[in-house]
Amino acid sequence: MIEEIVVSEDDDASEIAFMKLEFLKLDSLPWLTGFCNGNLLFKFPLLIRLFVIECPMMETFSQGILSATLLRRVHASVEGDEWHWDGDLNTTVTKKFSKSNSKEV
Repeated sequence: MIEEIVVSEDDDASEIAFMKLEFLKLDSLPWLTGFCNGNLLFKFPLLIRLFVIECPMMETFSQGILSATLLRRVHASVEGDEWHWDGDLNTTVTKKFSKSNSKEV
């Protein structure tokens, strides 16, 4: 029943940094719509691998600003198991998952 990983109830932009995170796997979360639907600044300075698997309701990674300078691809199980990259993390997740959501409607 998880809809987002980080919940933000404050409208003021805050910063959250995951300084040591290199690998993130979001797997089998059928109700997940995003990592965070609030207006937070996320920093992932060491993130190099992101997997989003079996998250059919995913719409975007975050509504806020993201910094993941080392990340250059996202593994998404939308159209088979493939690596994707469309310039940045939010754009990549939005393009890959909004397409799959619209196909199911």
